[in-house]
Amino acid sequence: MSDQKTQLPDLSKTTFSIWKQKVLGYCQQLGFKKYLTTATAPAGTSPEGLEKFATDRSRTI
Repeated sequence: MSDQKTQLPDLSKTTFSIWKQKVLGYCQQLGFKKYLTTATAPAGTSPEGLEKFATDRSRTI
């Protein structure tokens, strides 16, 4: 059986604002929130960092 912490809760009976809050919280636990809330890497990021940012962001889309 899967660990409950790795599964999103059933959000089928919630409003969008509650759904959004729950999904952002779940993504924050996994370290992906910054990829959902910003489309550009932080200023001064190295080329390797930009590539990692793009790769990680693509995992959230």
